[in-house]
Amino acid sequence: MPLEGIIERYRRHLPVSDRTPVVTLGGVEMDLSGAAEGLQKTFKFTHVAEKGKDAEGEKAVAITLEDAAGNKAAGLAGGTVTFDFTPPVVSVVSVTPGLGKVGTTITATFAVTDASGLTEDPKVAAGAMAFSKDASSAGETYVYTRTLGVIDPAGVQTVTVDLTDKAGNTTAKAFVGTFTADFNAPGLVGAVTVGKAYVKAGDVETVSFTADEKLGPDPEV
Repeated sequence: MPLEGIIERYRRHLPVSDRTPVVTLGGVEMDLSGAAEGLQKTFKFTHVAEKGKDAEGEKAVAITLEDAAGNKAAGLAGGTVTFDFTPPVVSVVSVTPGLGKVGTTITATFAVTDASGLTEDPKVAAGAMAFSKDASSAGETYVYTRTLGVIDPAGVQTVTVDLTDKAGNTTAKAFVGTFTADFNAPGLVGAVTVGKAYVKAGDVETVSFTADEKLGPDPEV
């Protein structure tokens, strides 16, 4: 029998512990899912992360090897893995100003908390109106802006944010705030009432009217 055949025959009769590494992830033994044959074996181990069973946080991979002669190498470092089962959390939200016309810049500010960190910048929008990240964003605090234009819809708009962290957890349409887009000039409802058609010195003249919407500063008459 060729030498390779003798070695293979002997190897197959070794105790399993002499041929199969032990791999732990955060102290939990992983399952052997495959091994490629050859002069040196390539092993693949797996573990299905389970919320409620596995704790969140960073976990070390440790490998223990034992050869046919009984030599053992224990606790070989295999890197680290972070278990994160919690979607990103949005807090400290604000949208200013609450009322805007064409040319007004709406600013949305919020904070994000996540154990793994985000894969990319948050996506902020009010319906179909996308906001852009502002240079003043820093750390976990994000500032996004949009300048209102004539093509934007009028009325009350709700600003939301979508996020994805490095573990793949997602937060969709998290509430940031609301604003009202008003692109119409105010008008009058009904007739304007003038108190007197003719006035003499010392008379008090009055003019009364009703506006079709809530006004800002006192109107000029």
